[in-house]
Amino acid sequence: MVEPVIPPLITEHELGSAYREVLSLAGGELGVAQKAHMLSLFSGKTKLVHLDLEGRMHRAWLGESSYQRGLDGRVRRVRVDREHGERSLAIEVLPGTEGERVLAEARALVDAVVGALPQAADPLVVEVLRRAQTHQTAAEAERFRAAYDPIPILPPDESRALVVQLTSGCSWNRCTFCHLYRDARFALKSPPALGEHIRRVLGLLGRALPLRRGVFLGQANALVMTRDKLLPLLDVVHRELAGAPAELGSLSAFVDAFSSPKRTEEWAELRARGVEGVSLGLESGCDDVLATLGKPAESAGATRLVEQLHEAGIGVGVIVLCGAGGKRWQARHVEATVDTLARMALCQGDRVYLSPLQVEPGSRFAASLGELGALSRFEIEAQAVELRARLRQAGVTVPIARYDIRRFVY
Repeated sequence: MVEPVIPPLITEHELGSAYREVLSLAGGELGVAQKAHMLSLFSGKTKLVHLDLEGRMHRAWLGESSYQRGLDGRVRRVRVDREHGERSLAIEVLPGTEGERVLAEARALVDAVVGALPQAADPLVVEVLRRAQTHQTAAEAERFRAAYDPIPILPPDESRALVVQLTSGCSWNRCTFCHLYRDARFALKSPPALGEHIRRVLGLLGRALPLRRGVFLGQANALVMTRDKLLPLLDVVHRELAGAPAELGSLSAFVDAFSSPKRTEEWAELRARGVEGVSLGLESGCDDVLATLGKPAESAGATRLVEQLHEAGIGVGVIVLCGAGGKRWQARHVEATVDTLARMALCQGDRVYLSPLQVEPGSRFAASLGELGALSRFEIEAQAVELRARLRQAGVTVPIARYDIRRFVY
């Protein structure tokens, strides 16, 4: 049984102030709604397609599933399934032909709306729809590859950030559970190469740039480099984005507790250069679990790092890996993680991410599950619920968000 993950019909009343104008077409069977930097198309009670101002499908609701399209042309389907009385997300990147079918269905809605538009239609609406009709997915995927290395993941509240890749790969790249950078060699860009990268990115986004909020410095742990290498690159970022929308003014990045041994004054210097937040991969407060995950750190180091970041005025998003301890360390994983987060004294501007473990077949972590005892996805979900409740009981009041890496599309 499949249940919708968003309402199949959004009425004009429900749209409210989110849209500036809603235009009803074809006797109410079709509709166009304008939102700041976005155009939404409606068909009956079952179809909704969001376009950016370059005419690219951004998201869509078609029948019983929600779809997300990345700048690289890939389409991801998200729906809610029931199995043995339990609800779970079914998420998958569609094979090329299925993805093309989704884009074709969205294009058919575009064509229908174009055919029903009055002659006096808003020129902006006409221009976006014209771009949607002539959009070439394959050509844009090639432009994406010319501008970016792969973008495998971002924190959930950074999904709309403008990604600027100071580095390629991960400087550690030995965590047993992570496969995101396995085939990437760690390297940092020179200032000229970074400038060219940013110009290509801005050209790729075009009129859709105002959809972006903040700048995320990638790939995995861009802040690991020393001050003499990092600061010139930040200068390039600010120079190239000098004329960009004000919403891009803040910088953020991933960090870890073992490869970024900066002093408080160095973090303060980065804060002065616009770094307002970081996402810290704690994964677990239990050192035995960290060792299993291939993390060469102790949870106490993460607590000290958060203290330094707070002193520097930088907000922290702490990532916890639900299910990381397997059955063997299940109780200690929960107990020690709650204790560690409580000792971090998280405050306004901070957040906690609960990320369900995704095991890559053939990984070293997958091999260790025979000894640890793997948790089912329902047991992992139950652990996430328990962690949230225990954190609230321990006095952690910051926002706690779900972080499902399968849902990410850039």
